[in-house]
Amino acid sequence: MLRVVGAEVGAALRARHEADGVEFHLSKLPVRFEGTDRVTGVVLDDGTELPVDVVVEAVGCSPSVEWLAGNGLDLTDGVLCANTMRVIGADNAVAVGDVARFPNPLFDSIPRRIEHWTMAGDTADRAAGTLLGKLPDHRPFTPLPSFWSDQLGMRIQGFGAPALADEYTLVSGSLDGDFAVAGYREGTLIAVFGIGRRRDVSKLRQELLDSAVNSTA
Repeated sequence: MLRVVGAEVGAALRARHEADGVEFHLSKLPVRFEGTDRVTGVVLDDGTELPVDVVVEAVGCSPSVEWLAGNGLDLTDGVLCANTMRVIGADNAVAVGDVARFPNPLFDSIPRRIEHWTMAGDTADRAAGTLLGKLPDHRPFTPLPSFWSDQLGMRIQGFGAPALADEYTLVSGSLDGDFAVAGYREGTLIAVFGIGRRRDVSKLRQELLDSAVNSTA
């Protein structure tokens, strides 16, 4: 979770997993499976063989935009959209969900895809307003991304864009227990995440929401 929560928090979460018996083989790639009727082992690129009963393969995702090729659209990473969710280069089309790459003034003017599930509904609402010509006061679209992850009986909750942060600050608690962490970029709060500490996380989340309101004023 280095990209999401930073090195220090990521190391603390890894230590919790290791204390629970999880073994990590980082910077290694699986090169083949062993077994005949069923998988019994995984061989890594350094020659290590791991005995296994179950293999779970997580390969990530990529936007499926090949069918739009040849239409003059920017498909560099998903479908490039304006803040209204209108597709750039196709005035009568909109895109929504994690295939849409759009600028969020809450952070900056750089178009990005956001793969959190909340974006599906948020961008759909915005796109519907665009198609119907009913954008509220023509204010910028500043959705606040949110995510959670359940691990070892603990729930990690986050808001904002932690991957853009250049500094993380422990607001309360300790990394070996419940905690709240704020992420900043050039001194500006852009993310918050934590385990427990709901009051502190909620307070920082409200600061993010307030900054969204201010950015549209």
